[in-house]
Amino acid sequence: MIRPIIFLPLVIITDMSYAGFQNETMDTISFSFQSIDRFSTSTTDIERVDDARSFVSEALFSESTSRLSRPLTKDELKKIIRVKEQMHTLNTLRMSFGDTPDNSAHVDVFYGYKDIEDAQITDYLAPDTFNDVTLSEYGTAIQKWFWSNRVFLQGVYKHTSRRGVIEFLPTQLEYLDAYEVNGAIRFQKNTANDMVMFFPSYVFQDIEPEVSTLPTRERRIVSFGFTYGNERPSDDFRSMFSVDGILERRLDPRGLHLYGGYVKDIESYSDVDVTKEDYFFGTSFGFGKFHLAVQPTFFIYEVDNDSSQNNSQFRMNLNLYHQTTKKISFTFPLRCDIAVEGPDDFENWKIGTEMRYYTKPDNDSNKGHQAIIWSISLRYDRQSFYNLDENLDLLNLYFKLEL
Repeated sequence: MIRPIIFLPLVIITDMSYAGFQNETMDTISFSFQSIDRFSTSTTDIERVDDARSFVSEALFSESTSRLSRPLTKDELKKIIRVKEQMHTLNTLRMSFGDTPDNSAHVDVFYGYKDIEDAQITDYLAPDTFNDVTLSEYGTAIQKWFWSNRVFLQGVYKHTSRRGVIEFLPTQLEYLDAYEVNGAIRFQKNTANDMVMFFPSYVFQDIEPEVSTLPTRERRIVSFGFTYGNERPSDDFRSMFSVDGILERRLDPRGLHLYGGYVKDIESYSDVDVTKEDYFFGTSFGFGKFHLAVQPTFFIYEVDNDSSQNNSQFRMNLNLYHQTTKKISFTFPLRCDIAVEGPDDFENWKIGTEMRYYTKPDNDSNKGHQAIIWSISLRYDRQSFYNLDENLDLLNLYFKLEL
């Protein structure tokens, strides 16, 4: 069951960016706050996009010699497809040192919470049993642009308490200490359309179960992205845990001519490394009031001591945008997933529509006053796993407040 969360005394709303109010009594120090809440019914966790890979990997592990040692039936495979009702909230308070955003250094303090229903298979010997996953996290980040805004560096520490991901022990906690380094390098010629940017990231996680008899684990993530176009990203940099991270958190693809990236995620168990790799590349172009973004993606999953669990998928994404007014836009996403290696049971297509409404401050009318910016989006998707005759209706609500 999704439980409502109330944070006091900051703001009773909530996610993943930063912006805000300025302290008029100080010349070089200002404070800002951003809060985002996300509620969704989805086949993936909110920050991930690889549902086909996740379902295939769960099925293959359940079929492996370390669990059932037999193929799953069509009914068992179909039950692995599940809608995860979830909420995610993250509050961030920022202290900025500097006269302008371009020459400021920022120190962030954040707290987040997730609640995801049916997120995890409890026992892979019975792959139709699921349990919820809850997660709370807090941390701090320091970041700054250097050399006339050509180089950006950010260091992050985050501590997470997570319940529900340990097989056979769904009530047990595990603790994660994460260390991240994120960066950006910008090159620009004479026109804004010639801007090229590179985004390297590195993450190390130390994962320690609450049960002392269970082994500790390590996770390492290396990612790299690039963009070419007329968009300069905001200061909301974070590591790319998925292929959509570079766009969702940093840039609007409508301002890009080319973009792409690579993510390698290695989780090390006692004697096994599980590796996920994502490759993506995209382009976009406008015609009239519409804009089309095209993005092919490859997902790869490998288990180093059991090649029978290896699998990969190809995805084609098409997103059609329409800027109806200055404050309202519509997006019409379409995608399909096709198996490259491994079973094709979870091949699917997904089509939807999303409406976004957002406010922007009027610089003249807000001089000397606190600026309040907010945005909201509502999205509906229809997803079909046609080989297993499973059709889903999915909703996503996103709300952001900046003070």
